[in-house]
Amino acid sequence: MRHVFGILLALIGLLSIGCSDDVVIPEPNFVIESGLTNPNLVEVRKPFDKVDKGETVVGLSVRRVRVLVSRIVLHSEQDSAGKDDRTVKTGPFIYEADSLGTRVVSSVNVTPGTYDRLKFEIHRFSSSETAAFENDAAFKDFVTGDRYSAIIEGYVIRKTGASPFVYRSDVTENLKLEYSPALVIGEGAITSSTLKFDVGTAFRDDTDILDPADSKNESLLDNGIKRAFRANR
Repeated sequence: MRHVFGILLALIGLLSIGCSDDVVIPEPNFVIESGLTNPNLVEVRKPFDKVDKGETVVGLSVRRVRVLVSRIVLHSEQDSAGKDDRTVKTGPFIYEADSLGTRVVSSVNVTPGTYDRLKFEIHRFSSSETAAFENDAAFKDFVTGDRYSAIIEGYVIRKTGASPFVYRSDVTENLKLEYSPALVIGEGAITSSTLKFDVGTAFRDDTDILDPADSKNESLLDNGIKRAFRANR
């Protein structure tokens, strides 16, 4: 009988501990949003000038950008070794920006501090990774045999009219974007930042608009995608 009574006391104790030690999830204090910069490009050359990199292109409009990312990290300016880096979002996940406006990429609680850099990796699935994501609708365009890392959709405008395009890339890159001035995240308030994709950087070479349908522009476009991200306050 004493044994049974002891078990009941132990159970009551466990229940009381469970009720008094509820897990408190901290409120988000840092938000990252996505967006497009310069989504509509217009040719600036005179009509009689020859444009080698898509000579019939007179304009371009990007409607949607999707990029496969492994993770996003904030870097503290006081820590050159990166020991105090704070993970904002882990992946893989899809960074998406479109013509409808900004959308939230991540909303998290980050250790208050001063951060001078946003770091992330444009990712490409390995052949061994695809099986884990092939039934996920969000990743269906990134687990094909080509295993793309970036997919950009829009309209290209030629002298003969406008037509839709989809540019697919398998580019990969570790990016470090600087905050100037540094980003200060405090307690009790939400700090926001926009991770924007600049269409002009990705689809222009000097003054020429790059024709996404011309295979000769692939290297220029891929390098432009790597330079197109901006981290703004």
